Amino acid sequence: MRPRKTIRKTILGFFLILIVVYGFLIAPWPNLDKAYLAGFRAVGRILFSEFGSNGRVTFTTEAQPMGKWFCAVNLTSLEDRAAIRHGYDTRYDYLATVLTLALVSATPIPWSRKWKALLAAMFLIHIFLVGRLFWGILYGFTDDKLAVIPLSHFWKQAVFLGVLISPESTFVVPIFIWILVSFRAEDWQRLGILTGTPTPEMPDAMAR
Repeated sequence: MRPRKTIRKTILGFFLILIVVYGFLIAPWPNLDKAYLAGFRAVGRILFSEFGSNGRVTFTTEAQPMGKWFCAVNLTSLEDRAAIRHGYDTRYDYLATVLTLALVSATPIPWSRKWKALLAAMFLIHIFLVGRLFWGILYGFTDDKLAVIPLSHFWKQAVFLGVLISPESTFVVPIFIWILVSFRAEDWQRLGILTGTPTPEMPDAMAR
């Protein structure tokens, strides 16, 4: 019975830390939205101010009536000066980052492994977020009004599908990143997933 109690205690501890860390970071701290929005706009300007030879991107807060976390992404074609504007909810990006951080922080592994996992997780989640923003801008520039990036109907629909499912990826991708950076093959073996035989000493073994 003791091993089962130890496993149960480990699982409960994981969820407790997860809830505490996640709850702490999503609390309505003063000016958190402004700070994150400012960082988002700065990174966006550095990476995407020029998009191809004719596309230009600017990030403003003119979409603020939609919410404090919203940023206006303005796409312009230099060839004919046509422009469109999309509202971007940066809170989705923040939630993805926080969830990834909370999952790794709550994992019962020693800090000698955890800090490396945290660094890797933060790197990967931000690569994903930059890629998601790029995908949204790419779709915007396929608009017939801009025609900066001409695509066939099939490929335009394929890009649109990626944009359509991007909000749900906020809570899915962090889980995959957490699993990738936090666990080793021997951890899965001790859990009995790879061998099919659970090891009662699982919590202690993972801490080595």
